[in-house]
Amino acid sequence: MNNGLSVVAACWIVFLVYWFISSFFAKKSVTKRNFRWKWIVAIILFAIIINSGVRLFSISFSPIFSQLFFPSYTVEFIGSFFAVVGVIGAVWARTTLGRNWSGYVTYKKDHELVTNGPYRWVRHPIYSSLLLMLIGTFIYDPTLVVIIIFPVYFGIFFWRIRKEEEIMINLFGNKYRNYMKRTKRLIPFVW
Repeated sequence: MNNGLSVVAACWIVFLVYWFISSFFAKKSVTKRNFRWKWIVAIILFAIIINSGVRLFSISFSPIFSQLFFPSYTVEFIGSFFAVVGVIGAVWARTTLGRNWSGYVTYKKDHELVTNGPYRWVRHPIYSSLLLMLIGTFIYDPTLVVIIIFPVYFGIFFWRIRKEEEIMINLFGNKYRNYMKRTKRLIPFVW
């Protein structure tokens, strides 16, 4: 597979740069933040970028994967496609949230319930998009690092989803419960 800066690594870099810049425009948090999660997530993202960009951690299952399924250029294309769609979805969802976004599970000052854009179909489109990026990263270059990171991120997302939904029910009550009835958690029309 490609040893240079891959499309997949570029997607993760775009994601991080956009998140960093847009974090300065978010509303003030009402509740205290947990900075431990910030560093755990940052380290995981850094490992993904380094791994898919310069192949620092080179334990790869690519030859087995590409021989079992498709030629390597097809695998690279499919993985890159998933990563690009994922980063576009994440940026769209983050932009739709606007100033209501938080990198932490927290209440925001003058918090609003956002139900437009990708939030029409799923309650957590940022997580859906990041999982799509992780799947694309795995397809593009299925290394041991990505195989280990995927379940860790999946666990973090499910913990955050549970906490975020508790906060939204506390903030918006039946309005959020009704929103939950008409939308799915992560996969439009499915789950």
